[in-house]
Amino acid sequence: MFYGRLQFEAIPAVIVHECHISVNWQWSTALGGVKVQVPRSWAREAQIIETRCRMGEFEADLKAEFGDLDGIKCPNFGSEYYSERWPILETVLCMLLAFAFGGPPPRMRRFHCKTCGADWKHPG
Repeated sequence: MFYGRLQFEAIPAVIVHECHISVNWQWSTALGGVKVQVPRSWAREAQIIETRCRMGEFEADLKAEFGDLDGIKCPNFGSEYYSERWPILETVLCMLLAFAFGGPPPRMRRFHCKTCGADWKHPG
């Protein structure tokens, strides 16, 4: 998102090590993760944009464009006070498939609202 904001502000930037996440995430961590690099002549402007991003100054722009970007909320009550549950059978099945095929299948996350008691599923 920071790279996108730099592009919007017409600050030249490149993303480095982005492919390591998909190829081998362990190496990505060892290399320091994904990096955004800018030319030295633009470093001061990029630092100002980064500070403004971290302070949440652009959040209103994102909400106006895409709606509420906050985390998961209860679909019935709108509460953010919930717990996440992983059913035992589904967890065991995912572990078996991970050993058999080298990676876990996509799962539906299950949540329980601690305010109204609703249960719901969320992908991811």
